[in-house]
Amino acid sequence: MLLENGGVCYDSSSIETIGFYLNGLGKSKDIIDLSVMPRAGIKHHAFTLLAMELLNTNEGGTLNEKQPLDILIKFSLTESIENLIVGFALSNPTAGNLVECRSTASFPSLTLNQGVFTMKVSSQLSLKSGSYVLNLGARSSKGHLEYIPSISIINITPDRTQDLSEWSNPSAGMLITPSTWELIK
Repeated sequence: MLLENGGVCYDSSSIETIGFYLNGLGKSKDIIDLSVMPRAGIKHHAFTLLAMELLNTNEGGTLNEKQPLDILIKFSLTESIENLIVGFALSNPTAGNLVECRSTASFPSLTLNQGVFTMKVSSQLSLKSGSYVLNLGARSSKGHLEYIPSISIINITPDRTQDLSEWSNPSAGMLITPSTWELIK
């Protein structure tokens, strides 16, 4: 449950409520001000992550299975940086990083001078429905620049057009477990 101005503004599971809060209290645009987010580890003085925007989320900040994840990442440089690598990771609290996507996919050796820049990343993720934690970071030839863990919760909803063939399997998940079912009137 999330309270605002003495009243309940959101009531759901803990992970969905945290996602609602991190995504700007349900604002229509999923723009996240990174300047107020806590950093992990050291931060290089010449690089600052400023903002992140989730471009193609559905109402409520969700994505559908097999829907691409499109993100705008805004950052500033106070000096020239060689071999800049910006990346995001989707993680799970119990399994760690599930996937990492880095700017080296399009820019193997990126050098930028002082200024404010925005990168757009479109990732064709094929994630199963569930909740994932979005983390953001950067490195360069100067070493570790910045890392911000747990920026947002990405909720992936089931593909509504999917047929039932996947559900016809008697078990799914990390462990395949035999079971016996009875219908009791």
